[in-house]
Amino acid sequence: MVKLAILFAAGLAGLTGFVSADSCVNNRNYCGFGLLRKGNYYQNIIDELNRVRQPTDDADIQQSLFHCEEHGDISFVTFCGTCHDGPTGKDASC
Repeated sequence: MVKLAILFAAGLAGLTGFVSADSCVNNRNYCGFGLLRKGNYYQNIIDELNRVRQPTDDADIQQSLFHCEEHGDISFVTFCGTCHDGPTGKDASC
């Protein structure tokens, strides 16, 4: 039974690489909703909004503009109210 549990845990650990999401592109701006579509950025968005003392309600999560830094990190730019995804390969904007 213990061997089965170890094999199961090892199998789950091996799957994490397949489940991981895409990172944002360095030096590009993204709407919050675009980051959420791109990958698992929910906690990063919450952390960044808290860091800059912005609200963390759904509108602020979805409609804020973020700048992609190295290694997929993000920084808050501004709350847009209505954020617009850029065309493929272009920045999002307010």
